[in-house]
Amino acid sequence: MKTAASKKEAGRRATLEKTLKTHSREIMEEINGEIALNAHKLSNLFLADIIRALFGVERTCEHTSPIIYEMSQDSDLILLDKLNSLQLEKLPFYILNEEVLAKNLQPIIEIEFIALIDLSLSMLYRWPLMNLAFAERFVSTGEMEELKRKCRKTKLYALKYLAYAFLQAALQNGFQTKAIFFGNQMEHEVRAGKDRNFPAFALHYIDEHYQKVYGQAVTSSRYSEIGGYLNAIMKATYNRKKFIVFIISDFLDGIENIKPYLIELNHKRPIIAAVVNDPFEVKFPPRKFLTPVTLTHEHCKNMEQNLGEEIRLSRDLINDYNSTAARRRQDLFDFFNSQRIRHLDIQTQDNHKIPKKIEELDLMILGNS
Repeated sequence: MKTAASKKEAGRRATLEKTLKTHSREIMEEINGEIALNAHKLSNLFLADIIRALFGVERTCEHTSPIIYEMSQDSDLILLDKLNSLQLEKLPFYILNEEVLAKNLQPIIEIEFIALIDLSLSMLYRWPLMNLAFAERFVSTGEMEELKRKCRKTKLYALKYLAYAFLQAALQNGFQTKAIFFGNQMEHEVRAGKDRNFPAFALHYIDEHYQKVYGQAVTSSRYSEIGGYLNAIMKATYNRKKFIVFIISDFLDGIENIKPYLIELNHKRPIIAAVVNDPFEVKFPPRKFLTPVTLTHEHCKNMEQNLGEEIRLSRDLINDYNSTAARRRQDLFDFFNSQRIRHLDIQTQDNHKIPKKIEELDLMILGNS
């Protein structure tokens, strides 16, 4: 039978949890708004142009039949060779009379942009808003800006930023656009259609997905499923249209099992891979005790400790982890380079450098031409 004190404590915890969830939701919306603003700006400034240049595609093509020029259109579209000297002299008059012809540019619709977005639990690594006990520390002291700063240095932040920016650039170029979300024994395909707010929908979908799966066993679902990669990539491979493929993942499972599929994809149409990693996944922090939520290495798969229980790690295990992680990353980038697969190496401590990293893709146009 519950005592009055235990009931009071349970009520206090329920109220605190509700308050934390409200604050977390508000911060999440603010972070998403920040991502949308910056990613949209990035797409407008140069990403849309870089994608067209990298893959040798045009945003529009000229239709054989010209159209009547309208004042709202770019003046460069006017067919000057079809105007006589009088029309050239009194061009505004003839434009108002709808007697000036212009190029009929139609958007290219046969090019499809496919974003493969890894939503495994490993992409949630160190995301503070999912850990209410951790978030409480900042909410109770009013250190909300510090909590937001920690959000900006996570894999989930980088994932959202990249997904929004590239989806926006694809829509801006008039490509048929779709996203394939996969991970945690899930695979879901969504087409943008005529929805210009598709990038914002993607952010919302990612948040909804993690709200549903958070709390699953760390030991069984901390890693990207190879099956998710293969199913998603096979779908893209079987597409008969011209397509551009963009993959966002932490590639924690390595590259061996998906090499043939990536090679086949790359031969059909060049692809871009974004590798998102946290420094703690490459090298253990210098401390003696870590909790299971800190670990993302296969050594932890068979551990039976409950979430939050301390684990003593031997020096041999830490050294083995560090060498394995370093070798995995090196193999991954060696493969990308050997296949001339354009790729982004995103480290979460440098999330603020994502625009610069993407801008450097432009240099690959000359390097791979």
